[in-house]
Amino acid sequence: MKFLIYTLIVSELVTFGGAVDASGAQVNCACDVDHPQKKMCDRDYAFVGTIVDEENMSDKDLYRYEVQVKGGEWMFKGANLIGTDEATVDVFTPYGTSICGRTNLNQGKEYLFTGFDFEGNLMITLCDWIEDWKVVTEKQREYLLGTEYLDHCRACEPQLRGTIVALEMDQNKNDLVYSEQKSGLWTPYGCYFNPVPSYQFNAADCETDYSICHLADDEGRCDWELNPDYEECFREREEEWAKKNGPRPAAALTHWTTLKDCRKLGTRRMKKKCIKKVRQYLKNNRESINPREMLEEMLELREFFLDDKLFDEEDE
Repeated sequence: MKFLIYTLIVSELVTFGGAVDASGAQVNCACDVDHPQKKMCDRDYAFVGTIVDEENMSDKDLYRYEVQVKGGEWMFKGANLIGTDEATVDVFTPYGTSICGRTNLNQGKEYLFTGFDFEGNLMITLCDWIEDWKVVTEKQREYLLGTEYLDHCRACEPQLRGTIVALEMDQNKNDLVYSEQKSGLWTPYGCYFNPVPSYQFNAADCETDYSICHLADDEGRCDWELNPDYEECFREREEEWAKKNGPRPAAALTHWTTLKDCRKLGTRRMKKKCIKKVRQYLKNNRESINPREMLEEMLELREFFLDDKLFDEEDE
């Protein structure tokens, strides 16, 4: 009975009518588009685990997953509910997407689980951060393992905008303008979270994938954390906007042409991208490059990414 009560509570909180899923069935569940940081702060538990079994409990309007918890440093929150050692736990979700059930997870796969504790039972819904662990970005993993998401819960919170209305672009009237910002839709200042335009322009949601909202000064101002991955994503997103809305930004991506350009980059992601661009550059300009120089450069590239283990087997 208590499971049904939880299901009804979830349905009442997040329901709206009119949506239809891929099968044509009515879907009444809708969720706020929250940043991972807010989801981590609001939920009762967060951990990495593998689904080992599942059960349809439709008679109770529930679906049950049996999950092998990874434990240790992969227990990010809720050790008091689950324990720090590896354990097998039951995770429940409402049965059916119309009441926010997450019934499409795959047995044998490893996931990041976040959710609520309801009278001693671990619950998840479509509104929680449930992600294939392979899809979680390196930066997100860093924030999870380093507890950065949780460390900033009380101090800072992302401010959801969810609109395509541009920020004020006059630097004298608004301190939210950023040097790489041409569209006015996004800014690293003030922790404005604006994921909707990212999807509309087929670009990455940089704040979700590569940053956290943190204290930026002693006066209590909260900004998105600037780091190489986030700044590169920011520039790429502005380029996607410019393709549809005007001239390309002046701060376009760096044109990498030699291995020297790659060596000075700080992150694995950027080095991998640089090497691919240098390869393409050499291929496109092979007629104008001295053959010996080209061969030496290609050999150096290969040695560089093998020594640094930049590419997994699937990347090659």
